Amino acid sequence: DSKIDGAPFIQSVEPDLRFGPRFEKGLRKSTSISVYLNSNLVSLNTSSNGNNIENVKIATLDGNTFSVKARQFILALGGIENPRLLLASNHVEAAGIGNRYDQVGRYFMGHTLADMGQLLYSNEMNCFEKELISAPVGQLFFKLKDKIMQEERLLNAGLWVYREISEGEMAFRNFRRDLIQGHVPDSLGEDLLKMSEDIGDVIDTVTCNIQGKRKRPSAWNFWLQGEQIPDPENRVTLGEKKDALGMRKLRVRMNYNETDKRAVLRTAEIFGTEITRLGLGRVRITGEHLTSYVFKEHDDQSDLWFGHDMGTTRMTTDPKKGVVDENCRVHGVNNLYVAGSSVFPTSGFANPTMTIIALAIRIADNIKSRLN
Repeated sequence: DSKIDGAPFIQSVEPDLRFGPRFEKGLRKSTSISVYLNSNLVSLNTSSNGNNIENVKIATLDGNTFSVKARQFILALGGIENPRLLLASNHVEAAGIGNRYDQVGRYFMGHTLADMGQLLYSNEMNCFEKELISAPVGQLFFKLKDKIMQEERLLNAGLWVYREISEGEMAFRNFRRDLIQGHVPDSLGEDLLKMSEDIGDVIDTVTCNIQGKRKRPSAWNFWLQGEQIPDPENRVTLGEKKDALGMRKLRVRMNYNETDKRAVLRTAEIFGTEITRLGLGRVRITGEHLTSYVFKEHDDQSDLWFGHDMGTTRMTTDPKKGVVDENCRVHGVNNLYVAGSSVFPTSGFANPTMTIIALAIRIADNIKSRLN
């Protein structure tokens, strides 16, 4: 049983949602939605004063083009492509749409993600109650209390502690499942070999199963996902190279500063100190996290992966400090909204999906109120 006050546990989740298989039938039958596949948005075309989007240009890789007119437009292309389209649509405003104050593409943020080390238990073998690690991979989640973060002046961060299952234990699980189902597995010989090579771990697993519990491993790995400071110099701008559609690719600048780095290391240190104080074991910080914080500047974004791209069209009430207002509508453009994590003014530490959905609902409500 965990001695850490208020530590929540990650619960099982549904498999990844694939929009095509899930919604294709409904979209095909819809009388209010049209879906165009393999059609790429390449330009937003504004009125002569730049205050309204009149139509958008679509292009395909085989050279076809067409335009789409609407009363309201929503960009929902992610933290990289949202600013790219705004910057590239510069037929009326030379700096691009929504960029009168040079804010489009700035404050590019991701999450600091680092493999921090291991949580090591004492040598005696113990079993966990099954309810404690109900997630499929046995993950636990921890976060510093707000008071500690304020005292230490740290950014938000979350620690994922997870167990790695040995090959012997996995082979035993497969063997046990097949026996319960009443058939001999094709991999029986291979499973028996793996179990024999890791017999101690298998015995511990069997012992815990007999007790109706689950084996506690001698070590857990842990990752840290943290918040990143919004820095206006971390940004995406248009480069000189062009893609297959003739659009300019992006130049990407990303740098984790000392505040970002300190938050990751100090959070791990506090976690390790508390684990030791409570007598749960000790934490070994590997130092490999330092390799995650490197300066990146590329002329071609195609070979980069940051994950959780955020902040490039940030939400502010002041047009001089951001790109969209509190309803995600682009400052100075009456009928253009931006959906997605590019509107985030700060990154937090959690995955952005739920906030993206909430903001999409806000956009829908705002458009509905304006059309009624």
